[in-house]
Amino acid sequence: MDGRDGVVLQVGGEWEIRFERRLEHPAEQVWAAITGPGQMSRWFDRTQMPDPLAAGTVIRFHHEAAGMDSEGHITALDPPRLIEWLWSGPSGAANPIRWVIRPESGGCRLVMSQRVKDPAMLARSAAGWHACLGRMQDVLDGGHGGGMEAWPVLFERYCAELRASGVTTPQLGAPPTPPPKP
Repeated sequence: MDGRDGVVLQVGGEWEIRFERRLEHPAEQVWAAITGPGQMSRWFDRTQMPDPLAAGTVIRFHHEAAGMDSEGHITALDPPRLIEWLWSGPSGAANPIRWVIRPESGGCRLVMSQRVKDPAMLARSAAGWHACLGRMQDVLDGGHGGGMEAWPVLFERYCAELRASGVTTPQLGAPPTPPPKP
């Protein structure tokens, strides 16, 4: 698989969103974009990585659009190939997030997956990660990461794909947007 789209799989009684992308950047550069000080904040939400980065430490996230904070408790770490955390916040059950980076000729392969316990969060999460991974690609290519303008279109596309595959759970929509700043 090397498409831009994520896939949604049922794994036991849970769901998994999975993205696999071939990147034209060395594994160490992709690793730094995920775990380096201040780097994830360039393409995700405001992120504070622990220093030192180690299993058992906590990543802190601030989600401006939703006006909330969340945490990632690092459960596995094998630099520069693997980082996994248990992501938890006020919106429900903790979900494992896993990033695997495999060097390949001329770049690397990134596999990102998230287990999702609440099927109503599938399209929202898939669209969000899809947009954020696109932003990460832009940062890796020397850009500024861009915005989340593609999110509504991606959300509708993932909703349609889920319905077509038999998932009938109504999907939660976009995270709330903060009021405009004066």
